[in-house]
Amino acid sequence: MRIEVKSPHLQMDQALKEYVAMRLGKVAKFVRSLEKEEELICFVELARTTHRHKHGESLFYAEAMLQLPGVKLRCEETAPDIRKAIDELQETLEREVKKYKGKKVVQR
Repeated sequence: MRIEVKSPHLQMDQALKEYVAMRLGKVAKFVRSLEKEEELICFVELARTTHRHKHGESLFYAEAMLQLPGVKLRCEETAPDIRKAIDELQETLEREVKKYKGKKVVQR
């Protein structure tokens, strides 16, 4: 599984890219059996949701879209810390992939 990250309104350093690859790379073991003909691509977008607020806590937004055979999985999470949002995104995406694989097994 290839992970493509974009962050239009957020400065992204190498450490954050590696963190995304490490956390979402754990989902790759669940989709490895689905990669028969071509490599799956997970599109990830990271952003700050509160750009113009001068006071208060800013929120970060993480979204992932994974195209699996027959379905697109899309997950999004918000948190006060970008790494926390990525952690929650990874957990949600894992849960969705497991649910998808469970439905595929039952349908056969």
